[in-house]
Order: sequence, then structure tokens, then C-alpha cells
Amino acid sequence: MVRKMLVTLALAVATGALAPQAFAAPSATLDGEQLAHVTAPDVQVRCDYGYLRAALSYQGSGAATGPYAGTFTAHGTALLYMSAAPSLFALDATFEIATPAGTTKGTLQRVDGRSSGTGSCNAATGYTTLQASGIVYSATLSDGTIDQGVVELSISNDPASARFTVTFHSTSRVADMDLDGVFGGTDNCPTSPNATQSDLDDDGVGDACDIVDNRSDLFDDLVASSRAAVLPKTVFLRAERARSDYLSGDVAGACTELASYIDGVRKTKGIAPATADALVAKAQRIPTLVSCR
Repeated sequence: MVRKMLVTLALAVATGALAPQAFAAPSATLDGEQLAHVTAPDVQVRCDYGYLRAALSYQGSGAATGPYAGTFTAHGTALLYMSAAPSLFALDATFEIATPAGTTKGTLQRVDGRSSGTGSCNAATGYTTLQASGIVYSATLSDGTIDQGVVELSISNDPASARFTVTFHSTSRVADMDLDGVFGGTDNCPTSPNATQSDLDDDGVGDACDIVDNRSDLFDDLVASSRAAVLPKTVFLRAERARSDYLSGDVAGACTELASYIDGVRKTKGIAPATADALVAKAQRIPTLVSCR
């Protein structure tokens, strides 16, 4: 009996039955994955020192090691503010890892409050460096699993120190890159934390990342719609004065004119009820967005 058990054990070892690690499935995350160039990375640079910034694009390829061993390709763009201490203002990139088990594809993005970086841009030589940490990645792994985390990124096209390296640290946080509790599909600022989702100008872009205040467009639309409806001059002028007051910083005056405009439209005879309702609705939407009291 003992001899039979020993033979069975020997066969198991020989066939790998007791070595499941040899057939282990890939990791469910990219944690520990590293990308490194085989040849010097190709980095195209555009420097715009007139605005104290340097815009660069990069592409690289090479070996992928770690949970998903294979080869990779990567492309990206970055924006540096070239002050006394250059800082990374924006980064958007993609990467693809090819392995025998399939392909993993993902994106890299700079996220407010999580990412930091610096770099250099030599306009004379074209040599550029970029170092960043806390860059958020989101990837679809070869088995369809979604993984998310942060990477450390280092790039240089200086022949003396040419490099392209990316190191992954998985957090397994899916669809909430800025960690504000709002999933990316509904987050109006997916890369800037804004748990309240405030959007003063109601344009679908949250205040935390909105660089354009579109509230003045609402006044422009009201004036244009009022002109098209051929309102009495006294009522139409209320819309124009509301816009003028708002643009000059007199929010209280704009709110007063809006109230008078709404009252005037309701009392105007000779326009279709549907047109009047639409004009009133446009005017009523504005006070909340401009903080009328």
C-alpha cells in the first residue's frame, strides 16, 4: 500500500499535479506590473515658453514584466507649467500590454489631489524628462476584469539617461478615479474631487473642473428668444437690462429685471401660450443659477 502511494506521488510530481503554481491564472490586478523600454523612447516635444508651459507627447514600447508578462506600447500627452519649480498640470495617456493570455488595455490620467509630477524641456536640444507619481490608471485586463490604481512614471529621451518606466500599484477602486464617492459614469468632474457635484452654470461640467462660466449664455439665450418672439419693447428691454446688469456684476439688478420680465411676459397679449411658457421657463431657470435672493 505504501509503495503504491509513493508511486502515485511520484507520478503526481512528474505530471505537475502538485505544482499548480506552474498553471496559475494571471493576477486579477496589475499590482507590481512594470513597463520598461527596450530601446530609447521616442518623445516629441513642443515648448511654449511664452506662456510658461511645455507641451509634450510621447510614445514607447518594450517589455512588460510582473503579473502580465509580455510586451507593451504606450502613448500620451502631458502639459508642464515651466515655473521656477516645473509641475505637471495635465496628463492623458493610453497603454496596451500583449501577453499569451490576451491583451490588457488602459488609460493614465493626472487627477487633482492625487497626482504630482515635474519635468524639463530643453528647447535647444529637444531633450525632455517627465517624472510623475499618483497618476491614476484604469485598465480592462485580458479576462475582462476592470482594475484601477496608480502608477509611477519616468520618461527621458536624453541619450545619457534614456528611459521609459511605468510601475503599477493596484487599489482595485473601480470607476471612481478621484475618490470622491461618485462613480465616473455620473461624475461631472471625474478627475477632480467634488462630492457635492456642484455645477453653478448647469452645463454638465462640475465647478471643480469647469474653466468656463456659461451662466452669461443663459441671458444671451433669453434675449435672443425674446427678440424672436417679438415681445413688446418694454418687456424685451427687461431681458436686455438683466443681461447687462449681470455682465457688469450687478446680480441684484439682474434679478430684479428678471422678475419684471417674467411678470411682463405673463401680461403680454397676442403671443402663443406655449411661447410665453417657454420664455418664462427660461427666465425662471436663471435666478437659481446666479444666486438671486
